[in-house]
Amino acid sequence: MGRPVIGVLGGMGGLASAAFVASLYRRWAHRPEAEQPRVWLYANPAIPDRTTMLEAGQPEVLAAALTRDLRALLAAGADRLIICCVSAHAVWGWLPPDVQACTLSLVEALVRDPRVGTRRRLVAATTGTSAAGMIRVAGPDPFLRPGPAALASIHQLIYALKAGLDPAAAVPVLQTLAREAGAEGVVAACTELHLVAPHWPAGELDLLDPLDCALDAL
Repeated sequence: MGRPVIGVLGGMGGLASAAFVASLYRRWAHRPEAEQPRVWLYANPAIPDRTTMLEAGQPEVLAAALTRDLRALLAAGADRLIICCVSAHAVWGWLPPDVQACTLSLVEALVRDPRVGTRRRLVAATTGTSAAGMIRVAGPDPFLRPGPAALASIHQLIYALKAGLDPAAAVPVLQTLAREAGAEGVVAACTELHLVAPHWPAGELDLLDPLDCALDAL
């Protein structure tokens, strides 16, 4: 029996999903090349904008597009799937049960990560993810939600990263917003912020990245 194949549905945006695959292989760099994971990356930028679909009340349209491409990865031989977009998880309940069973939820990987603890972190997400209310834990919730102005700034920052903004430029913006909120860190609740993680300095504010949590959970 061969090694399991990890199927990554990306392109939302493309730089973030490519960076995730690179991060996956960095995790396995200590192993001989022939023992490292097999990965199928299906980057499809034509998947409808997640926030647009959610705000338009069309979750079923987004779910249909995701289901089509996730099934394509399964047909290509993938065993374990990852949707490289946090906002897309707002339509998790619209995905067929057999597809859900093969897919590692970024939201579940995040909220179950032992690093969550009681540390107060600002949730940095798109307006679509924020409105969906996905990022929360059972019991006392340590996550801080940005106010309207801060949320708008974060949303604009995320789309600037999609358009090619230097990820290092996002660090001071996010840290300022976190400090203003009285947070001890930031939740990178958009996969675009995976691009920012390598530039995040060690210090009093940490960055909790769901894609990093997913790598731990694989």
